[in-house]
Amino acid sequence: MDGSKVCFIPARSGSKRLKNKNQEKVSGLTLIGWAMLAAKLTDVFDEIVLSSDSEKYFTDALIEIEELGMSTDDIKLDKRDRADAGSKIKIFDYIKSGFRHPVMSEPHGMLVQMLPTSPFRQVSLIRESIIQCAKTKKSSFAAAPYDFHVSFAFETLNGSWSPLLGHESPMVSGQTQSQDQKKYLHPCGSFYIINTGCIQNMQTIYHQSEPVEVDRLSALDVDTAEDLDYLRLLAADPRTILNR
Repeated sequence: MDGSKVCFIPARSGSKRLKNKNQEKVSGLTLIGWAMLAAKLTDVFDEIVLSSDSEKYFTDALIEIEELGMSTDDIKLDKRDRADAGSKIKIFDYIKSGFRHPVMSEPHGMLVQMLPTSPFRQVSLIRESIIQCAKTKKSSFAAAPYDFHVSFAFETLNGSWSPLLGHESPMVSGQTQSQDQKKYLHPCGSFYIINTGCIQNMQTIYHQSEPVEVDRLSALDVDTAEDLDYLRLLAADPRTILNR
C-alpha cells in the first residue's frame, strides 16, 4: 500500500552570497513561487510544505499562492528556529531528525524535496520518478550532465597546472575529442525523493538512492547574482517551462 506523498520546499532566509535569494523574482515569480507552482502542477502531492525560519517568507508565500490561483489550503508552513536554519545546518539532517510530520513515520511515505534555487524543473519527470520510486520502494535524486567534460579538470599551483585524472587526462594523453570523453553527472536541486521508511538508514540524501538524469535547464541553480541574471535571460512563462 502506498503512503502519503509530501512536497518539502526548504527556504531559509540567511543566504550570504545573494541576500534573500529565495525571494528573488524570475518571470514575475519568486524562486519560492516557482517551487510551489511546480509542486502544484505535479498533481500527486497530498501536502506541500514550505519550511523556513522567516515569517516574511511565509506571509509573502501565502500572497503569491493566491496570485497563482492556488488556495492557501494548498500549502502548510513549517517554522524552523535559528538552530535549525543556520548556514552550517544540512537540510537533510533537519529532515531526518527535526522535521515533525506524520509522513516521516510512514513505512512507504515519500518526502520530495524541491530547492527554490533550481526553478526550471520538469514536472512530468518528477511525476514519473515518484511513480517509479513507489514501485521500487527506493529513494532517488536528480542529476544532470556537467556543462563541460570533467576529464579536462585541473588545479593550478604557483603558475603550473595539475590534471585531476593524472596521465589519463586528455590534456596529457591528447585524446581531446568530445566523443572520447566519459560522461559524468552531478546532483542538482531539482528534486530529491526520499522513501521515509528508509530515511533512518540513510547517511546522506544520496545514500542508497538512485540517480535520475534531468536536462540542463532543470540543473540551473541560483547561487550568485550572475546566476540570477542568466535565468532571467532564459525565462519564459513559468507554466511553459515547468510543463515542457
